[in-house]
Amino acid sequence: MKKITEYINYECPLAPGYFYHVFNRSNNKELLFRSDENRKYFLKKFQEYLSPFLAVYCYCLLGNHFHLLVRIREERELENYLLGLPIQERSIAQKKLLSLSPDLRMWSDVLTSQFQRFFTGYAMAVNKQWGRQGNLFHRPFQRVAVQDENHLMWLVYYLHANPKKHGLMEDFRRYP
Repeated sequence: MKKITEYINYECPLAPGYFYHVFNRSNNKELLFRSDENRKYFLKKFQEYLSPFLAVYCYCLLGNHFHLLVRIREERELENYLLGLPIQERSIAQKKLLSLSPDLRMWSDVLTSQFQRFFTGYAMAVNKQWGRQGNLFHRPFQRVAVQDENHLMWLVYYLHANPKKHGLMEDFRRYP
């Protein structure tokens, strides 16, 4: 009998209007966050690169990995955001998407690119700060589409309880 994890697509395409559990870890079990300032900077970069594209329902930032429960904004919201950007500020993926007719647009490439830009921006800053080189994050980042309301509720619990799961504290409600 196959394990249920064998059926999960950890690199599923990202689509407007859907919920996803997004997670990633560092390479070689290195720390992603050495201080609260690193966590704040991670969230600042997240705001900069991803908040126009998705809403966050909950998250957990641990030493060497993180979890996010997000919902991708509706297609019309995404399109309006991109059209509101000056052309010179649009990424290659964004320009390519907007050049297609709406019925041919595949948003996954743009959304995945935004995550990659976010990871790169954070990694470049901490590499400079910590005097390190190379990839900080494991590639590719993982994401799982939320299947139904029960899955969504379980993920809210799972993300909040993650510090306890990893033995960081007994009462996960006290984790910052």
